Amino acid sequence: MSAHLESKHRRAFEQQLDLDGNGYIERTDFVAFGVRVLSACESSPTSVKGKALVGAVLDVWEALRAQCDIDGDGRISPQEYHRGMTGAFVREGGGYDRTFHPAVRAVLELADADGDGMITPSEFRVLQAALGTPDEAVEAAFRRLDADGRGEVSIDQIDAAARQFYTGEAQEPVGDLLFGA
Repeated sequence: MSAHLESKHRRAFEQQLDLDGNGYIERTDFVAFGVRVLSACESSPTSVKGKALVGAVLDVWEALRAQCDIDGDGRISPQEYHRGMTGAFVREGGGYDRTFHPAVRAVLELADADGDGMITPSEFRVLQAALGTPDEAVEAAFRRLDADGRGEVSIDQIDAAARQFYTGEAQEPVGDLLFGA
């Protein structure tokens, strides 16, 4: 296992998933994550995009619980998370695509307020705040993604960067900086 990938998994665990800060991720953390994203994007859980997000987030929880909760206690420690993520969702062919990709797309489509497939700097800031990214890292991440300087980034570009962040064992400048240094 790559120390670099383990570091990214630790950051995701602490910054995005363990929302109550108790050292474990549980179903309630995933519900809170969904609420945080819905609230930041000013969307209802009963809207089409809201339902997609809620379903995808709960699907991720169930897949993580099944793959990572080694001791069956209904919660996932940082060690269980890294081991399970690496085995089932990074190294297993299709694991990321089956589980994480639909959730990433649901989050991005919710953040895309006008539905044009592009994320503006203001939409990106809202999204990153909901994901717990430190304020000082948001602008740098957007600039890195917006390599052509057009002032907007496609959902596909951010989706690819998220894949790099969650699954890339080698250092990838765009994906690695997506949620802060």
